[in-house]
Amino acid sequence: MKKILIAFFVAISALALVSCAKKPDDKDDDVQQGKPELKGVESVEIEIGDEFDPRAGVTATDEKDGDITSNIKITGEVNVDRAGTYTLSYSITNSADKTTNKNRVIFVKGLGGLVNGDFADGLTGWTQWFDTSKAYEVNFATEEGKAVIDITVDPTDAQWWGVQLSYKSLSLKAFESYKLIFTVSSENERYMNYQIQGGGVDKPFGEKNLITLGTEPQVIEREFFVKKDAEGAELQFAFGNFTKAAYNNTINEEIGAVSGKIYVSNVQIVKGPELENQAPTLTASNVLLKEGTEEFLIKQGVTVSDDRDTLTLNDVVVNDITEGTKFALPAVKGVYTFEYTVTDSEGLETKVTRKVTVASPFEVPGFTTVGENGIPLDWELWHETSRGGLTATTEDGTVKIDITKIGDGENLGNIWENQFKYTKLAAFAGTYKLTFEARADVARPVRVAMEGNGGVGLTNLAQSFDLTTEWVTYTLELGEVVTDATVANRSLQFWFGNFSKVEGYTEAANILTSVYLRNVIITKTT
Repeated sequence: MKKILIAFFVAISALALVSCAKKPDDKDDDVQQGKPELKGVESVEIEIGDEFDPRAGVTATDEKDGDITSNIKITGEVNVDRAGTYTLSYSITNSADKTTNKNRVIFVKGLGGLVNGDFADGLTGWTQWFDTSKAYEVNFATEEGKAVIDITVDPTDAQWWGVQLSYKSLSLKAFESYKLIFTVSSENERYMNYQIQGGGVDKPFGEKNLITLGTEPQVIEREFFVKKDAEGAELQFAFGNFTKAAYNNTINEEIGAVSGKIYVSNVQIVKGPELENQAPTLTASNVLLKEGTEEFLIKQGVTVSDDRDTLTLNDVVVNDITEGTKFALPAVKGVYTFEYTVTDSEGLETKVTRKVTVASPFEVPGFTTVGENGIPLDWELWHETSRGGLTATTEDGTVKIDITKIGDGENLGNIWENQFKYTKLAAFAGTYKLTFEARADVARPVRVAMEGNGGVGLTNLAQSFDLTTEWVTYTLELGEVVTDATVANRSLQFWFGNFSKVEGYTEAANILTSVYLRNVIITKTT
Protein backbone atom coordinates (compact mmCIF):
# COMPACT_ATOMS: atom_id res chain seq x y z
CA MET A 1 0.00 0.00 0.00
CA LYS A 2 2.85 2.33 0.85
CA LYS A 3 4.48 1.66 -2.54
CA ILE A 4 1.24 2.47 -4.37
CA LEU A 5 0.91 5.82 -2.58
CA ILE A 6 4.50 6.74 -3.37
CA ALA A 7 3.97 5.94 -7.10
CA PHE A 8 0.79 8.01 -7.12
CA PHE A 9 2.50 11.07 -5.66
CA VAL A 10 5.39 10.73 -8.12
CA ALA A 11 2.94 10.72 -11.02
CA ILE A 12 1.14 13.78 -9.67
CA SER A 13 4.42 15.63 -9.27
CA ALA A 14 5.44 14.82 -12.83
CA LEU A 15 2.19 16.21 -14.17
CA ALA A 16 2.64 19.35 -12.12
CA LEU A 17 6.14 19.84 -13.49
CA VAL A 18 4.90 19.45 -17.07
CA SER A 19 2.12 21.96 -16.43
CA CYS A 20 4.56 24.45 -14.96
CA ALA A 21 6.93 24.03 -17.95
CA LYS A 22 4.27 25.17 -20.47
CA LYS A 23 2.90 28.71 -20.05
CA PRO A 24 -0.83 29.29 -20.50
CA ASP A 25 -0.41 31.80 -23.40
CA ASP A 26 1.87 29.62 -25.55
CA LYS A 27 0.31 28.41 -28.84
CA ASP A 28 0.88 25.38 -30.97
CA ASP A 29 3.24 25.83 -33.90
CA ASP A 30 0.34 25.05 -36.25
CA VAL A 31 -1.64 27.94 -34.84
CA GLN A 32 1.30 30.35 -35.21
CA GLN A 33 2.06 29.30 -38.81
CA GLY A 34 0.40 31.73 -41.33
CA LYS A 35 -0.94 31.13 -44.86
CA PRO A 36 1.54 30.43 -47.65
CA GLU A 37 2.42 33.19 -50.13
CA LEU A 38 1.49 32.82 -53.81
CA LYS A 39 3.26 35.02 -56.39
CA GLY A 40 3.32 35.45 -60.18
CA VAL A 41 -0.40 35.08 -60.85
CA GLU A 42 -0.99 38.51 -62.36
CA SER A 43 -3.21 38.80 -65.45
CA VAL A 44 -1.41 38.28 -68.75
CA GLU A 45 -2.07 38.90 -72.46
CA ILE A 46 -0.88 36.48 -75.13
CA GLU A 47 -1.57 36.23 -78.85
CA ILE A 48 -3.46 33.37 -80.37
CA GLY A 49 -1.16 30.43 -81.10
CA ASP A 50 1.48 31.49 -78.55
CA GLU A 51 2.79 28.91 -76.11
CA PHE A 52 1.52 29.37 -72.56
CA ASP A 53 2.72 27.55 -69.43
CA PRO A 54 0.39 28.31 -66.50
CA ARG A 55 3.18 27.44 -64.00
CA ALA A 56 5.90 29.59 -65.55
CA GLY A 57 6.92 32.37 -63.16
CA VAL A 58 4.46 31.24 -60.45
CA THR A 59 5.92 30.48 -57.00
CA ALA A 60 4.63 29.47 -53.57
CA THR A 61 6.59 29.86 -50.31
CA ASP A 62 5.83 29.27 -46.65
CA GLU A 63 7.60 30.57 -43.55
CA LYS A 64 7.93 27.06 -42.15
CA ASP A 65 7.69 24.76 -45.16
CA GLY A 66 9.92 26.85 -47.46
CA ASP A 67 9.51 26.52 -51.23
CA ILE A 68 6.30 24.59 -51.91
CA THR A 69 5.84 25.66 -55.57
CA SER A 70 5.54 22.05 -56.68
CA ASN A 71 2.40 21.67 -54.57
CA ILE A 72 0.42 24.39 -56.40
CA LYS A 73 -2.89 23.14 -57.76
CA ILE A 74 -4.33 24.81 -60.89
CA THR A 75 -7.88 24.47 -62.14
CA GLY A 76 -9.25 25.81 -65.42
CA GLU A 77 -8.02 25.71 -69.02
CA VAL A 78 -6.62 28.14 -71.58
CA ASN A 79 -7.20 27.41 -75.28
CA VAL A 80 -4.36 29.24 -77.00
CA ASP A 81 -5.94 28.50 -80.38
CA ARG A 82 -9.08 30.50 -79.59
CA ALA A 83 -9.11 34.19 -78.77
CA GLY A 84 -10.96 34.92 -75.57
CA THR A 85 -10.74 35.59 -71.83
CA TYR A 86 -9.88 32.68 -69.55
CA THR A 87 -9.67 32.38 -65.74
CA LEU A 88 -7.29 30.01 -63.93
CA SER A 89 -7.60 29.30 -60.21
CA TYR A 90 -4.39 28.72 -58.23
CA SER A 91 -4.39 27.06 -54.80
CA ILE A 92 -1.59 26.23 -52.35
CA THR A 93 -1.88 24.55 -48.92
CA ASN A 94 0.89 24.36 -46.30
CA SER A 95 1.62 21.72 -43.61
CA ALA A 96 -0.66 23.52 -41.18
CA ASP A 97 -3.52 22.92 -43.61
CA LYS A 98 -3.80 26.65 -44.38
CA THR A 99 -4.66 27.58 -47.98
CA THR A 100 -4.13 30.58 -50.25
CA ASN A 101 -6.33 30.91 -53.35
CA LYS A 102 -5.90 33.36 -56.23
CA ASN A 103 -7.52 33.77 -59.65
CA ARG A 104 -5.56 34.74 -62.75
CA VAL A 105 -7.09 36.14 -65.97
CA ILE A 106 -5.49 35.14 -69.28
CA PHE A 107 -6.40 37.23 -72.33
CA VAL A 108 -5.79 35.33 -75.58
CA LYS A 109 -5.86 37.92 -78.33
CA GLY A 110 -6.25 37.09 -81.97
CA LEU A 111 -3.71 38.65 -84.31
CA GLY A 112 -4.60 42.28 -84.58
CA GLY A 113 -6.29 42.06 -81.18
CA LEU A 114 -9.38 40.35 -82.61
CA VAL A 115 -11.35 38.52 -79.91
CA ASN A 116 -14.60 36.52 -80.13
CA GLY A 117 -14.42 35.96 -83.85
CA ASP A 118 -16.23 32.66 -83.33
CA PHE A 119 -19.08 34.45 -81.51
CA ALA A 120 -18.88 31.97 -78.63
CA ASP A 121 -19.43 34.96 -76.34
CA GLY A 122 -22.36 36.32 -78.32
CA LEU A 123 -21.67 39.71 -79.88
CA THR A 124 -19.28 40.82 -77.14
CA GLY A 125 -16.67 43.15 -78.66
CA TRP A 126 -18.68 43.68 -81.86
CA THR A 127 -20.51 46.90 -82.74
CA GLN A 128 -23.96 46.64 -84.34
CA TRP A 129 -25.27 49.65 -86.27
CA PHE A 130 -27.86 50.62 -88.84
CA ASP A 131 -29.17 53.97 -90.06
CA THR A 132 -32.21 54.55 -87.88
CA SER A 133 -33.20 57.57 -89.98
CA LYS A 134 -34.14 55.11 -92.73
CA ALA A 135 -36.88 52.49 -92.73
CA TYR A 136 -34.61 49.54 -91.99
CA GLU A 137 -35.63 46.94 -89.43
CA VAL A 138 -32.57 45.03 -88.23
CA ASN A 139 -32.01 42.42 -85.54
CA PHE A 140 -28.51 41.33 -84.54
CA ALA A 141 -28.13 37.98 -82.73
CA THR A 142 -25.97 34.86 -82.54
CA GLU A 143 -26.78 31.18 -82.93
CA GLU A 144 -24.53 28.12 -83.09
CA GLY A 145 -21.33 30.16 -83.37
CA LYS A 146 -22.65 32.51 -86.05
CA ALA A 147 -23.55 36.19 -86.00
CA VAL A 148 -27.01 36.54 -87.51
CA ILE A 149 -28.06 39.83 -89.11
CA ASP A 150 -31.76 39.75 -89.91
CA ILE A 151 -32.62 42.69 -92.19
CA THR A 152 -35.83 44.14 -93.52
CA VAL A 153 -34.50 46.64 -96.05
CA ASP A 154 -35.57 50.19 -96.79
CA PRO A 155 -36.02 49.89 -100.56
CA THR A 156 -35.58 53.66 -101.03
CA ASP A 157 -32.15 53.82 -99.40
CA ALA A 158 -28.95 53.88 -101.46
CA GLN A 159 -26.40 53.42 -98.68
CA TRP A 160 -24.42 50.20 -99.08
CA TRP A 161 -23.03 50.95 -95.60
CA GLY A 162 -26.51 51.43 -94.10
CA VAL A 163 -26.29 48.25 -91.95
CA GLN A 164 -22.99 47.29 -90.28
CA LEU A 165 -21.38 44.71 -88.02
CA SER A 166 -17.94 45.98 -86.98
CA TYR A 167 -14.97 45.17 -84.77
CA LYS A 168 -13.47 48.54 -83.90
CA SER A 169 -10.39 47.85 -81.78
CA LEU A 170 -7.88 46.21 -84.09
CA SER A 171 -4.19 46.77 -83.38
CA LEU A 172 -2.01 46.22 -86.44
CA LYS A 173 1.77 46.39 -86.76
CA ALA A 174 3.53 48.05 -89.67
CA PHE A 175 4.74 45.67 -92.39
CA GLU A 176 3.51 42.57 -90.59
CA SER A 177 1.83 40.10 -92.91
CA TYR A 178 -1.77 39.26 -92.02
CA LYS A 179 -4.58 37.22 -93.50
CA LEU A 180 -8.24 38.00 -92.80
CA ILE A 181 -10.47 34.90 -92.88
CA PHE A 182 -14.23 34.67 -92.37
CA THR A 183 -17.18 32.55 -93.43
CA VAL A 184 -20.40 34.11 -94.69
CA SER A 185 -23.73 33.09 -96.22
CA SER A 186 -27.31 34.37 -96.52
CA GLU A 187 -30.74 32.89 -96.86
CA ASN A 188 -31.39 34.97 -100.00
CA GLU A 189 -29.01 36.01 -102.76
CA ARG A 190 -27.71 39.50 -102.00
CA TYR A 191 -24.54 41.59 -101.64
CA MET A 192 -22.26 42.58 -98.77
CA ASN A 193 -19.04 44.60 -98.53
CA TYR A 194 -16.05 44.28 -96.21
CA GLN A 195 -13.10 46.54 -95.45
CA ILE A 196 -10.54 47.54 -92.81
CA GLN A 197 -10.39 51.26 -92.13
CA GLY A 198 -9.33 53.85 -89.56
CA GLY A 199 -6.54 53.56 -87.05
CA GLY A 200 -4.61 56.32 -88.79
CA VAL A 201 -3.66 54.20 -91.81
CA ASP A 202 -4.78 53.85 -95.40
CA LYS A 203 -7.33 51.12 -96.10
CA PRO A 204 -5.06 48.11 -96.73
CA PHE A 205 -7.21 46.57 -99.47
CA GLY A 206 -9.39 49.52 -100.41
CA GLU A 207 -12.95 50.44 -99.53
CA LYS A 208 -15.10 48.42 -101.91
CA ASN A 209 -14.76 44.65 -101.61
CA LEU A 210 -17.98 43.15 -102.88
CA ILE A 211 -19.22 39.63 -102.15
CA THR A 212 -22.30 38.02 -103.66
CA LEU A 213 -23.90 35.90 -100.95
CA GLY A 214 -26.08 32.81 -101.16
CA THR A 215 -27.15 29.86 -99.08
CA GLU A 216 -23.82 28.06 -99.56
CA PRO A 217 -21.24 29.27 -96.98
CA GLN A 218 -18.20 30.96 -98.50
CA VAL A 219 -14.80 31.15 -96.82
CA ILE A 220 -13.28 34.54 -97.66
CA GLU A 221 -9.51 35.02 -97.31
CA ARG A 222 -7.68 38.31 -97.85
CA GLU A 223 -3.96 38.90 -97.30
CA PHE A 224 -2.96 42.38 -96.25
CA PHE A 225 -0.50 44.58 -94.39
CA VAL A 226 -0.35 48.19 -93.25
CA LYS A 227 2.52 50.60 -93.76
CA LYS A 228 2.50 52.02 -90.25
CA ASP A 229 1.23 50.91 -86.85
CA ALA A 230 -2.54 51.17 -86.48
CA GLU A 231 -4.47 51.42 -83.21
CA GLY A 232 -8.26 51.32 -83.13
CA ALA A 233 -8.64 50.17 -86.73
CA GLU A 234 -12.04 48.81 -87.74
CA LEU A 235 -13.04 45.61 -89.51
CA GLN A 236 -16.39 46.47 -91.09
CA PHE A 237 -18.98 44.19 -92.65
CA ALA A 238 -21.64 46.23 -94.51
CA PHE A 239 -25.08 44.91 -95.52
CA GLY A 240 -26.97 47.98 -96.79
CA ASN A 241 -28.49 48.58 -100.20
CA PHE A 242 -26.22 48.34 -103.22
CA THR A 243 -26.96 50.54 -106.24
CA LYS A 244 -25.09 51.34 -109.43
CA ALA A 245 -25.01 55.02 -108.57
CA ALA A 246 -23.65 54.65 -105.03
CA TYR A 247 -21.43 51.57 -105.45
CA ASN A 248 -20.48 50.83 -109.06
CA ASN A 249 -21.97 50.01 -112.42
CA THR A 250 -21.43 46.26 -112.05
CA ILE A 251 -24.17 45.99 -109.42
CA ASN A 252 -27.19 43.86 -110.27
CA GLU A 253 -29.82 46.02 -108.60
CA GLU A 254 -32.29 43.12 -108.53
CA ILE A 255 -30.25 41.73 -105.62
CA GLY A 256 -29.03 45.10 -104.37
CA ALA A 257 -31.72 45.55 -101.71
CA VAL A 258 -32.75 42.17 -100.34
CA SER A 259 -34.28 41.36 -96.96
CA GLY A 260 -33.46 38.25 -94.96
CA LYS A 261 -30.83 36.74 -92.70
CA ILE A 262 -27.06 36.93 -93.18
CA TYR A 263 -24.69 34.61 -91.31
CA VAL A 264 -21.09 35.50 -90.40
CA SER A 265 -18.77 33.08 -88.57
CA ASN A 266 -15.16 32.08 -87.87
CA VAL A 267 -13.73 35.57 -88.22
CA GLN A 268 -9.96 35.40 -87.79
CA ILE A 269 -6.83 37.36 -88.46
CA VAL A 270 -3.87 35.00 -88.83
CA LYS A 271 -0.28 35.29 -89.96
CA GLY A 272 0.06 35.89 -93.68
CA PRO A 273 2.87 34.85 -96.01
CA GLU A 274 6.30 36.42 -95.64
CA LEU A 275 6.28 39.85 -97.20
CA GLU A 276 8.55 40.72 -100.06
CA ASN A 277 10.61 43.87 -99.73
CA GLN A 278 8.27 46.83 -100.04
CA ALA A 279 9.02 50.16 -101.67
CA PRO A 280 9.61 52.99 -99.19
CA THR A 281 6.66 54.88 -97.77
CA LEU A 282 6.80 58.59 -98.59
CA THR A 283 4.22 61.23 -97.69
CA ALA A 284 4.16 64.88 -98.69
CA SER A 285 0.89 66.63 -97.90
CA ASN A 286 -0.16 69.70 -99.84
CA VAL A 287 0.81 73.03 -98.32
CA LEU A 288 -0.97 76.38 -98.09
CA LEU A 289 1.20 79.51 -97.73
CA LYS A 290 0.28 83.15 -97.40
CA GLU A 291 1.48 85.39 -100.19
CA GLY A 292 4.79 86.99 -99.16
CA THR A 293 5.90 84.14 -96.87
CA GLU A 294 9.68 84.44 -96.47
CA GLU A 295 10.58 81.17 -94.72
CA PHE A 296 9.59 77.69 -95.88
CA LEU A 297 11.56 74.43 -95.93
CA ILE A 298 10.78 72.50 -99.07
CA LYS A 299 10.87 69.16 -97.15
CA GLN A 300 8.76 70.56 -94.33
CA GLY A 301 6.09 68.03 -93.31
CA VAL A 302 7.56 65.24 -95.49
CA THR A 303 7.87 61.78 -93.89
CA VAL A 304 9.78 58.74 -95.12
CA SER A 305 10.04 55.16 -93.81
CA ASP A 306 10.88 51.69 -95.07
CA ASP A 307 10.20 48.14 -93.96
CA ARG A 308 13.91 47.23 -93.97
CA ASP A 309 16.13 50.28 -94.44
CA THR A 310 16.58 53.27 -92.16
CA LEU A 311 15.77 56.22 -94.40
CA THR A 312 15.82 59.92 -93.53
CA LEU A 313 14.86 63.13 -95.27
CA ASN A 314 18.44 63.32 -96.55
CA ASP A 315 17.56 60.35 -98.79
CA VAL A 316 14.65 62.25 -100.38
CA VAL A 317 15.30 64.06 -103.66
CA VAL A 318 13.09 67.04 -104.52
CA ASN A 319 12.36 68.60 -107.93
CA ASP A 320 10.19 71.62 -108.71
CA ILE A 321 8.18 70.39 -111.71
CA THR A 322 5.93 73.44 -111.92
CA GLU A 323 5.24 74.53 -115.47
CA GLY A 324 6.33 78.10 -115.99
CA THR A 325 7.57 80.20 -113.08
CA LYS A 326 9.15 78.12 -110.32
CA PHE A 327 8.63 78.53 -106.58
CA ALA A 328 10.76 81.13 -104.83
CA LEU A 329 10.81 83.08 -101.57
CA PRO A 330 9.24 85.47 -100.72
CA ALA A 331 6.31 83.35 -101.93
CA VAL A 332 4.45 84.63 -104.97
CA LYS A 333 0.77 83.86 -105.54
CA GLY A 334 0.26 80.67 -107.53
CA VAL A 335 0.13 76.88 -107.38
CA TYR A 336 3.46 75.04 -107.49
CA THR A 337 4.14 71.32 -107.94
CA PHE A 338 7.02 69.43 -106.37
CA GLU A 339 8.09 65.85 -106.97
CA TYR A 340 9.69 63.90 -104.10
CA THR A 341 11.65 60.68 -104.78
CA VAL A 342 13.24 58.12 -102.44
CA THR A 343 14.96 54.81 -103.23
CA ASP A 344 15.76 51.90 -100.91
CA SER A 345 18.87 49.71 -100.85
CA GLU A 346 17.35 47.23 -103.32
CA GLY A 347 16.45 49.92 -105.83
CA LEU A 348 12.74 50.13 -105.08
CA GLU A 349 11.60 53.68 -105.70
CA THR A 350 8.68 55.77 -104.47
CA LYS A 351 7.60 59.09 -105.97
CA VAL A 352 4.95 61.49 -104.69
CA THR A 353 3.94 65.00 -105.68
CA ARG A 354 2.70 67.84 -103.51
CA LYS A 355 1.04 71.13 -104.33
CA VAL A 356 2.22 74.29 -102.64
CA THR A 357 -0.54 76.88 -102.95
CA VAL A 358 0.37 80.51 -102.30
CA ALA A 359 -2.72 82.66 -101.78
CA SER A 360 -4.04 85.88 -100.31
CA PRO A 361 -6.50 85.74 -97.42
CA PHE A 362 -10.11 85.12 -98.54
CA GLU A 363 -9.50 86.30 -102.08
CA VAL A 364 -12.76 85.93 -104.03
CA PRO A 365 -12.48 85.70 -107.85
CA GLY A 366 -14.36 88.43 -109.66
CA PHE A 367 -17.02 87.97 -112.31
CA THR A 368 -15.06 89.48 -115.22
CA THR A 369 -13.40 86.30 -116.55
CA VAL A 370 -16.08 83.88 -117.74
CA GLY A 371 -15.76 80.22 -118.71
CA GLU A 372 -17.39 78.49 -121.67
CA ASN A 373 -20.28 77.43 -119.42
CA GLY A 374 -21.23 81.07 -118.84
CA ILE A 375 -20.12 80.99 -115.19
CA PRO A 376 -17.26 83.12 -113.81
CA LEU A 377 -13.97 81.24 -113.83
CA ASP A 378 -13.40 79.06 -110.70
CA TRP A 379 -17.03 79.44 -109.55
CA GLU A 380 -19.42 76.46 -109.57
CA LEU A 381 -23.13 76.01 -110.15
CA TRP A 382 -24.60 72.89 -108.51
CA HIS A 383 -28.04 71.43 -107.83
CA GLU A 384 -29.39 68.15 -106.50
CA THR A 385 -30.33 65.95 -109.44
CA SER A 386 -34.02 65.37 -108.76
CA ARG A 387 -35.02 68.25 -106.48
CA GLY A 388 -33.01 71.21 -107.76
CA GLY A 389 -32.52 73.22 -110.92
CA LEU A 390 -30.28 76.22 -111.75
CA THR A 391 -28.78 77.86 -114.82
CA ALA A 392 -26.54 80.91 -115.00
CA THR A 393 -25.09 83.49 -117.35
CA THR A 394 -22.59 86.30 -116.78
CA GLU A 395 -22.46 89.73 -118.37
CA ASP A 396 -20.61 92.94 -117.44
CA GLY A 397 -19.50 91.61 -114.05
CA THR A 398 -23.01 90.46 -113.07
CA VAL A 399 -24.08 86.84 -112.66
CA LYS A 400 -27.71 86.06 -113.47
CA ILE A 401 -28.93 82.87 -111.77
CA ASP A 402 -32.19 81.36 -113.01
CA ILE A 403 -33.86 79.20 -110.34
CA THR A 404 -35.83 76.62 -112.33
CA LYS A 405 -36.74 73.91 -109.79
CA ILE A 406 -37.20 73.49 -106.03
CA GLY A 407 -38.31 70.05 -104.84
CA ASP A 408 -39.77 66.98 -106.47
CA GLY A 409 -43.48 66.70 -105.84
CA GLU A 410 -44.15 66.65 -102.11
CA ASN A 411 -40.43 66.25 -101.35
CA LEU A 412 -39.14 69.82 -101.38
CA GLY A 413 -35.64 68.85 -100.34
CA ASN A 414 -33.22 71.07 -98.44
CA ILE A 415 -32.08 74.66 -98.59
CA TRP A 416 -28.62 73.79 -99.96
CA GLU A 417 -29.88 71.78 -102.96
CA ASN A 418 -29.43 74.77 -105.31
CA GLN A 419 -25.98 76.39 -105.01
CA PHE A 420 -23.70 78.99 -106.57
CA LYS A 421 -20.31 78.73 -104.88
CA TYR A 422 -16.55 79.27 -104.75
CA THR A 423 -14.74 76.56 -102.78
CA LYS A 424 -11.05 77.52 -102.64
CA LEU A 425 -10.81 80.35 -100.11
CA ALA A 426 -7.66 80.57 -97.98
CA ALA A 427 -8.59 81.39 -94.38
CA PHE A 428 -5.59 83.09 -92.81
CA ALA A 429 -5.71 84.60 -89.32
CA GLY A 430 -7.75 87.78 -88.93
CA THR A 431 -11.32 89.09 -88.76
CA TYR A 432 -13.30 89.33 -91.99
CA LYS A 433 -16.60 90.44 -93.48
CA LEU A 434 -18.40 89.64 -96.73
CA THR A 435 -20.18 92.26 -98.82
CA PHE A 436 -22.17 91.63 -101.99
CA GLU A 437 -24.76 93.35 -104.14
CA ALA A 438 -27.89 91.45 -105.13
CA ARG A 439 -31.42 91.79 -106.47
CA ALA A 440 -34.17 89.50 -107.84
CA ASP A 441 -36.79 89.83 -110.57
CA VAL A 442 -39.31 88.79 -107.91
CA ALA A 443 -38.43 89.49 -104.29
CA ARG A 444 -37.24 86.35 -102.54
CA PRO A 445 -34.58 85.25 -99.99
CA VAL A 446 -31.11 83.83 -100.47
CA ARG A 447 -29.12 82.05 -97.78
CA VAL A 448 -25.38 82.72 -97.71
CA ALA A 449 -23.09 80.15 -96.12
CA MET A 450 -19.40 79.83 -95.30
CA GLU A 451 -18.24 76.22 -94.95
CA GLY A 452 -15.03 74.12 -95.00
CA ASN A 453 -12.83 73.70 -91.94
CA GLY A 454 -9.58 74.91 -93.48
CA GLY A 455 -7.84 71.93 -91.91
CA VAL A 456 -7.89 73.72 -88.54
CA GLY A 457 -11.47 73.12 -87.37
CA LEU A 458 -13.14 76.30 -88.63
CA THR A 459 -16.90 76.23 -88.04
CA ASN A 460 -19.67 76.70 -90.59
CA LEU A 461 -21.99 79.68 -90.57
CA ALA A 462 -25.02 80.77 -92.59
CA GLN A 463 -27.41 83.73 -92.75
CA SER A 464 -30.50 84.52 -94.81
CA PHE A 465 -31.03 87.78 -96.71
CA ASP A 466 -34.31 89.00 -98.18
CA LEU A 467 -33.65 90.27 -101.69
CA THR A 468 -35.73 92.98 -103.33
CA THR A 469 -36.14 93.96 -106.95
CA GLU A 470 -33.62 96.78 -106.40
CA TRP A 471 -29.86 96.50 -106.03
CA VAL A 472 -28.90 96.42 -102.35
CA THR A 473 -25.51 95.90 -100.69
CA TYR A 474 -25.60 93.18 -98.04
CA THR A 475 -23.03 92.41 -95.33
CA LEU A 476 -22.20 89.17 -93.52
CA GLU A 477 -19.76 89.27 -90.62
CA LEU A 478 -17.51 86.21 -90.96
CA GLY A 479 -15.90 86.53 -87.55
CA GLU A 480 -12.33 85.82 -86.49
CA VAL A 481 -9.95 83.20 -87.81
CA VAL A 482 -7.46 82.48 -85.02
CA THR A 483 -5.14 80.01 -86.77
CA ASP A 484 -3.95 80.04 -90.37
CA ALA A 485 -5.69 77.39 -92.45
CA THR A 486 -3.63 74.53 -93.84
CA VAL A 487 -6.05 73.82 -96.70
CA ALA A 488 -7.66 76.34 -99.05
CA ASN A 489 -11.14 74.81 -98.75
CA ARG A 490 -13.22 77.55 -97.16
CA SER A 491 -16.32 77.70 -99.33
CA LEU A 492 -18.58 80.70 -99.99
CA GLN A 493 -22.02 79.45 -101.05
CA PHE A 494 -25.27 81.10 -102.13
CA TRP A 495 -28.23 78.76 -101.51
CA PHE A 496 -31.55 78.88 -103.39
CA GLY A 497 -33.19 75.62 -102.28
CA ASN A 498 -36.17 74.86 -100.05
CA PHE A 499 -36.65 77.72 -97.55
CA SER A 500 -39.52 76.02 -95.70
CA LYS A 501 -36.88 74.25 -93.58
CA VAL A 502 -35.28 77.58 -92.57
CA GLU A 503 -36.57 79.17 -89.39
CA GLY A 504 -38.80 82.16 -90.11
CA TYR A 505 -39.72 81.12 -93.66
CA THR A 506 -42.40 79.03 -95.32
CA GLU A 507 -42.84 77.25 -98.63
CA ALA A 508 -44.03 80.58 -100.02
CA ALA A 509 -40.41 81.72 -100.14
CA ASN A 510 -39.58 79.05 -102.76
CA ILE A 511 -40.02 81.41 -105.70
CA LEU A 512 -38.76 80.42 -109.13
CA THR A 513 -37.21 83.58 -110.50
CA SER A 514 -33.90 85.14 -111.52
CA VAL A 515 -31.40 86.43 -108.98
CA TYR A 516 -28.51 88.78 -109.80
CA LEU A 517 -25.15 89.04 -107.97
CA ARG A 518 -22.18 91.39 -108.35
CA ASN A 519 -19.24 92.82 -106.40
CA VAL A 520 -18.80 89.84 -104.08
CA ILE A 521 -15.89 90.83 -101.83
CA ILE A 522 -14.37 89.63 -98.54
CA THR A 523 -12.30 92.19 -96.66
CA LYS A 524 -10.13 91.94 -93.57
CA THR A 525 -11.33 94.24 -90.78
CA THR A 526 -8.65 93.53 -88.15
